[in-house]
Amino acid sequence: MRRERAAVRLQAFQRGRAARFAYLRARFAAVAFQCAWRAKTARARARRLRQEAKEAGALLAAKSELEKQLELERTRAELERRRLADAEAKREKEAKEAAARMAALEEEMRMQREAAEAE
Repeated sequence: MRRERAAVRLQAFQRGRAARFAYLRARFAAVAFQCAWRAKTARARARRLRQEAKEAGALLAAKSELEKQLELERTRAELERRRLADAEAKREKEAKEAAARMAALEEEMRMQREAAEAE
């Protein structure tokens, strides 16, 4: 009887030990799977964030380039506006000078006509 009890205890111990190892293996496998899954999702998220940062950088670079082009076009437009204003002022000045010369010539012709009529 004593031997039976000892055998039953040894068998129970062995079954408990086997169950405990099975549980630990299952738990280790679950933790390893969770770790692998989390690492995979973290790498995907990091890749996505790097891509978004790269795109944001490209957008900022494009924005900067467009702002430079806009400033250049504004400068060109301002220079063109000034050139046109100067040309208009020059034309007006020349027109006034031509009108003054014309008036002087008309005055000279009038005086010559009067002098010719007086003779």
